[in-house]
Amino acid sequence: NGNNNGSIELEISGGTEPYQILWIGPDGFNSSDEDLFGLEQGIYDLTIADDNMCTFTASYEIEEAALLDVSIENISNASCLSSNDGSISINIIGGQEPYDILWQGPDGFESSDEDIDLLFAGTYSLDITDAFGCAFSVANLPVQSLGNVEITMPSDMSICDGEALVLEASNEG
Repeated sequence: NGNNNGSIELEISGGTEPYQILWIGPDGFNSSDEDLFGLEQGIYDLTIADDNMCTFTASYEIEEAALLDVSIENISNASCLSSNDGSISINIIGGQEPYDILWQGPDGFESSDEDIDLLFAGTYSLDITDAFGCAFSVANLPVQSLGNVEITMPSDMSICDGEALVLEASNEG
């Protein structure tokens, strides 16, 4: 975006050489080159005349790619610290495919998938580069643990030798 790095490359055939080429573009741009590089966004009109003065005309539009952006669609937490049932799903917006995707997370986790699953609780980061070399990064995406077990007992509780202690748990939120 705003890099003035558009290009138009031609393959001219037919007619009688030599060709006379005239490009007219935005902001007073003009050129007699066959191929154009370093172009800004806009419409470029082309006229080619061959040695017999037969002409060809065309217009080409250079558009800026939409900015590369990502929306975090969903983060599903792991059910407990030892479970790898968390996930993160994203939506890539703009930029130009193909995308180079790198997820990183705890214990050396890496993935090149757009959406990731089978995640343990921890912090994940995402780096994306599009075909134009534009980059997007987000760090500190937390997958938390939902079901950590905590037990509290009264401080005056005592258990005598030979007695059984039974703990019951429920899966209530």
